[in-house]
Amino acid sequence: RTLIKCPHFRQGHFHLAITWLQLGRYKEALPILRRYVKLTPEDPSAHYYLAAIYAERLSYQQAWRHLKLAEEIVFKKNH
Repeated sequence: RTLIKCPHFRQGHFHLAITWLQLGRYKEALPILRRYVKLTPEDPSAHYYLAAIYAERLSYQQAWRHLKLAEEIVFKKNH
């Protein structure tokens, strides 16, 4: 409900997606993480979680793409 009222509440999207992931509900987490990545494309954690979800769903090209994006972001910041 809060995300409907405040669609740009980035951390709300992220934490809701993480909650779904902790419950093992990847289907619910996926669209929320996609929205979050549109709002915050430079968050490597979100790309990592997307890679894990896509790998779980056997969508390896998408998983690889998000894993590479996460790596690029972290390497730019020397992590």
